[in-house]
Amino acid sequence: MKRYYHELIQPNLKTLEQAHVAQLTLEEWMKSLSPEETKRKAAHEDHHALLALRSGAESAPTLLGGLTFNYFVVTNCGLITSALVKKLDGLQEQLAKALVERAVDILDQNAVNRGHLIGCNAIFLETRETGPNQLAVP
Repeated sequence: MKRYYHELIQPNLKTLEQAHVAQLTLEEWMKSLSPEETKRKAAHEDHHALLALRSGAESAPTLLGGLTFNYFVVTNCGLITSALVKKLDGLQEQLAKALVERAVDILDQNAVNRGHLIGCNAIFLETRETGPNQLAVP
């Protein structure tokens, strides 16, 4: 998670200055993902983070992208709060799509687990392009 923050979120902070995540320090961001904070919010929301990694046989895995998202119990809705994917010779859109599809599956499962058998009422997401090295969903 720290690598996601340092390698993808932090370099895009100026581009993402309007996004909530841009206003958080690493410590605040990590606290929002902590077990204590998750437990405190459990009755009202579920917070998730997905990371896409490429494993290397002889080196540490390469971080390709990730996204964070929430499920809100009261409204039975999801919100993708941040998604950043490195440029990968035309594969970044496929990776972003795979991450978003997995997030939708998880959000629908959150809804089912909370008694909403048809899944989320809605999932909100805003997209825009950032700099030359990333495709972002703030």
